[in-house]
Amino acid sequence: MNRPSATTHPGRLLVAAALAFALAFAGLVASSGNASATTKATTSVTIKSITHPADDTYFIAGTTAVIKGTASKNIKGKYVYLQVKSGSTWKTANRYRARVSSTGKFTLKFKTTGVGLKNYRVIYKGSTKLQKSVSAKKRVRVWKWFNLIDEWGGTSETFGTYANTTVDGTEYGFGSRSAWAGYLAGTAHYSGEVTHKVAYKCVAVKAKVGISDETPSNVTGSVTVAADGETIYDSGYMKVANRMKSFRVSIKNAYDVTFTYDGPDADTVTYGKAFVVMTSPMALCKSDPVPPGSGN
Repeated sequence: MNRPSATTHPGRLLVAAALAFALAFAGLVASSGNASATTKATTSVTIKSITHPADDTYFIAGTTAVIKGTASKNIKGKYVYLQVKSGSTWKTANRYRARVSSTGKFTLKFKTTGVGLKNYRVIYKGSTKLQKSVSAKKRVRVWKWFNLIDEWGGTSETFGTYANTTVDGTEYGFGSRSAWAGYLAGTAHYSGEVTHKVAYKCVAVKAKVGISDETPSNVTGSVTVAADGETIYDSGYMKVANRMKSFRVSIKNAYDVTFTYDGPDADTVTYGKAFVVMTSPMALCKSDPVPPGSGN
């Protein structure tokens, strides 16, 4: 009797190969399906506007700016964050964020810092199911208030920082670098000025002016501000009974700004006991108007 051969029939080999191929193909299809299932959905964020406070014309360092924008429907209720460009790198300011509303809008408030041109954008960081997205950048110029005494030293023989005096109960001592003082007494009519070259970099100056508390009630003094020789502010003659006056005036397109004080005629008061005082004189500039070491 003949026994069956131990060798596998060729037909069976073909069947086995076909079955293995089918299983491998099914595995590829399943793998492809799983990959599709894990693909993250796209998202988008768009900046519509960036505005400065309504009571000013400029973005000023230290004040609040507002970004308004829209986002894709799939990130409603989620947070978007502010990014600021530093050199060539975008840095996320995590403390400044906004939640996307049910209508797909957001309002993000933040404090401006530094001075000069600044680039901002908004980012959605993404999730396990949603892709990260960033808005197009918005560029604005940030201005800064520079203390004129810190910038230039307030050096002047007749209008400087050397006086020890008090105005409205606040003392301004020698070298305080917070006020200029001009003498209102002596053997001649006293007046003085200090001029600064802002070189078209600044758009406004501000300060407070008044008369020192030691000044006799019958003595007056005044302060004027001129841009390129044209008077843009005049305090009028002030007495010790008057409170300090605040002013802010435009110096746009000016190269020189001059602060002048004027006092009474000679021998009306004791020397050194009366002053016109201007506190915290500041200029709003797009960059440091007088870089360190360059002088004035």
